[in-house]
Amino acid sequence: MSELKELLEFAVELSRGAGEITLQYFRKQPETSTKADGSYVTIADRQAEEYLRQQIAARFPDDGVLVRNKPKLAAGRDAAGSSIRSTAPLRLCMAFRFTAS
Repeated sequence: MSELKELLEFAVELSRGAGEITLQYFRKQPETSTKADGSYVTIADRQAEEYLRQQIAARFPDDGVLVRNKPKLAAGRDAAGSSIRSTAPLRLCMAFRFTAS
């Protein structure tokens, strides 16, 4: 299997895992907090991001993992000479806030 195909399958697996986490909070009223920039973040966002960080760090232990809500490298080597993996912002806060029953 090619490296690109393996990465694509891993990305799909991560997406499904993060989706399962966030769906637990859909149409509910999850705990919400405000970040330093004034934007909202829910517990669903934080848990999904932590899941992604852990899975990426486990798959690529020598690489750094940069997460949106923690601007420092969360795992792996120093950025010099290594890859940096990033969790993409999920942008689910507003969906949860405005669909809660």
